[in-house]
Amino acid sequence: MFELCKVTDLEDDIPLECVGPDDEPIVVVRHNDNYYAVQGLCPHQEAPLADGEVVNGTLVCCLHFWTWRLADGEPLEEADMPLKTYPLQVADGVVSLVD
Repeated sequence: MFELCKVTDLEDDIPLECVGPDDEPIVVVRHNDNYYAVQGLCPHQEAPLADGEVVNGTLVCCLHFWTWRLADGEPLEEADMPLKTYPLQVADGVVSLVD
């Protein structure tokens, strides 16, 4: 397991930038009591997705408003590239990547 953050670091529907293995940026979001992790940079122009907005279970990039589903990283509307998603485990107040 690779620890990303503590549950107490997260606010509902506010993206949090974390550092993953090999210093890879990963965004963690708590939405409706579910936890999601996606790549930290927009695949379009590498804008930081932690600066984006969560809307109805989607993550919206702050730069060009590309939108993806948090659950599976699938693009919506104008976005044409999926986001990498990461399986998580939440235990003892810690959010971790699953190996």
